[in-house]
Amino acid sequence: MSGTMRETRGEIKPQRVYRDYMGRLYYVENISEGFIDKEKIVVFRECFPPYRIYHLPYEIFAETLPQSMREECLVKYGTMPQYRFEELTY
Repeated sequence: MSGTMRETRGEIKPQRVYRDYMGRLYYVENISEGFIDKEKIVVFRECFPPYRIYHLPYEIFAETLPQSMREECLVKYGTMPQYRFEELTY
């Protein structure tokens, strides 16, 4: 991990659906822990075919998008998300 600090938000919850900054949906399967380094890892699955499974460091999954990236999303996708992944609430 680089020496830069990432701005993140509160808790990521397993067994919840999240939308990424491009509008795609993912299901958080679980939060795992690195065997050696004890780093928290988010394990998540696409909610669309081919339903691939991914993992990201918790810190990256929960990070706040930089302003330049938020503005780029506004131009490309018509939305200006605050976070890389946002929990869907019903």
